[in-house]
Amino acid sequence: MFTCYHSLRKTYFTVSLLGIRKGICALIGSLLLLTAANAAKPNENLHFTFAVSDLYTPFFTPQENAAVLSSLSSKVDIIATYRHRVNSLKMFACITGVTCLLLPHREESYTETRKKLSVNKVPGKPGTVSIDLPKSLDGGYILEELYISLSADQFYRQPSYRALAEKLVLEKSPLDDNPTPPSFEFLVEFTKQDVSELPVEHQACLFVYTPTGFPDFRIPVVTQVSTGSTRVHLTGVMHQTCPLTNINASNTPGVIAGHLPPSRITAAKTDFDNEIINNIK
Repeated sequence: MFTCYHSLRKTYFTVSLLGIRKGICALIGSLLLLTAANAAKPNENLHFTFAVSDLYTPFFTPQENAAVLSSLSSKVDIIATYRHRVNSLKMFACITGVTCLLLPHREESYTETRKKLSVNKVPGKPGTVSIDLPKSLDGGYILEELYISLSADQFYRQPSYRALAEKLVLEKSPLDDNPTPPSFEFLVEFTKQDVSELPVEHQACLFVYTPTGFPDFRIPVVTQVSTGSTRVHLTGVMHQTCPLTNINASNTPGVIAGHLPPSRITAAKTDFDNEIINNIK
């Protein structure tokens, strides 16, 4: 028999297992600290703004690219994911159908809820949308993900898209009738120290669905994101086939903030030219 004492909550634990006193006491202490930290949930609202400030589709004219860019925010939906995480102390680790071993450890589980939200257009800033959403919900649910879907209706209406599609051998797919809207996703992390300046500029890729047989291509874009707080860190979830990295274009000499650097445009055009050679009838 032995007794462990932890000063955080002045709680006594009595354990009847011999030879593992130090390990269990340390584990219980760290679990209590972690539980207390999780209980300190963020409050107030997050003022989130989002915009795609530049875009380049390699087979569109400048006028067509401008039309697509201006229409992306015509229909924007945001899905916010909130999670309630719980850490529990497990004394045994079991291998199904084999045995269980005495191995004190922490296991985390969570439940989640999602809220679909409508955004507001920011006056005086074309293409920019905003929303005030809670950082936490009742029951210990914390904001952890933001999913932003945009409108690509104008993309499919451009003459250059239709003209190119007519030259290709395409296979109809179920996505042709109701394609999934292009989207961006961010992981949300709340910190105790300042982590960023406002707003944050990212280079990313816009993905639109095309019929099978359409050449692969990438649409580099610049997104500008703000959370209204320097203690909220956003990590963009980028599609695995997109080679672009999240860098601030304004750090590149000769590049205008909010716009794609010429190197990104050249790379996208070169990639597309190489693909189209093998796809034209």
